[in-house]
Amino acid sequence: MPLPFAHSLMGYTIAEGASLRLTRSFWLDVLILMVLANLPDIDFLPGYLAGEPNRYHHYQTHSFGFAAIVGALGGLFYWRKRGRFLPYFLLFFTAVSSHLLLDLFTVDSAPPYGMTLFWPLSVQFYDISWDIFGAVHKSDSSRDFFASLFHPANLRVALLELAIMLPIAAFVRTLKFYGAFTRRPATRNSAPALSLEPSMLATARSVAPEIDQLRREAETSDLATHQRAEIKTQPLDLNNIDLEQPEFRNGKNH
Repeated sequence: MPLPFAHSLMGYTIAEGASLRLTRSFWLDVLILMVLANLPDIDFLPGYLAGEPNRYHHYQTHSFGFAAIVGALGGLFYWRKRGRFLPYFLLFFTAVSSHLLLDLFTVDSAPPYGMTLFWPLSVQFYDISWDIFGAVHKSDSSRDFFASLFHPANLRVALLELAIMLPIAAFVRTLKFYGAFTRRPATRNSAPALSLEPSMLATARSVAPEIDQLRREAETSDLATHQRAEIKTQPLDLNNIDLEQPEFRNGKNH
């Protein structure tokens, strides 16, 4: 297994390459994806509590089945929040599966060799012989497990991980920056697209009849007001007035 440096940089790279956003803050997205990229190593915890940190390592959590479970949970969360499932499922699934990819290219020096990649369909361990990352020195005892991670040999492992993953992250960042810089700006006459959440659309549809009714009432009221204004402002034609008529004379008729 690589150290958290490689997995965290992979999470950052996924955040840079993804067009989907989990929150309004890019760096919060990075943090979430970094956690997901390191999540399979949570299998150290039950072993650590039992006194043997490596007892359950590379079992169920190091599988595409576990990645699918995490992806489904993330997809359901954002489906309830934003009405979309598949894009978020794929993002969560990819972040967790990236851990398996890096572990495949790591020297595995302790049994069981490999990972149960296809759990729960199969409990067979799978590994490849293309080793890029070095083996991490770690103790089999909970008493000195964390202290063993600071072994001088792990410094070389960490530097190798940074040397491999930093250029990859920088390359993806450069592609994203170049794409944003060269993206054609919108024309002046083009109106920005209005994006509404499904819940907002449903609310708008429900109040649409009431809005139409209010609009019709307002139009009727405006028409009546306009007609009254025309009557009040109608000009008086003095040429058609007969001053000899009784209604226009002072006093009584004789």
